[in-house]
Amino acid sequence: MNNEKDNWVLIQRYVLGIALPEERRELELWLDKDPENKKCLQDVEEIMAVSLEDKIEVSAERSWKDINLDLTDKDSRKKPGRVAF
Repeated sequence: MNNEKDNWVLIQRYVLGIALPEERRELELWLDKDPENKKCLQDVEEIMAVSLEDKIEVSAERSWKDINLDLTDKDSRKKPGRVAF
């Protein structure tokens, strides 16, 4: 693998299951080079598993409703403007 930043990106993609076939082969070669690499991957898998379990449910529809209510409330609090003729 090229540099440390690329390594971490590749490891994340691999753990998330979105690595391309060539990326998986590259990571598997890296894993075979050193037992510490396998330990590193296992550690990342454990950390990401815990992180993904704690993810927050987000509803786009609910968020838009909240934004709309907030905007509506702000509009209703505006003072009436002056009309010039």
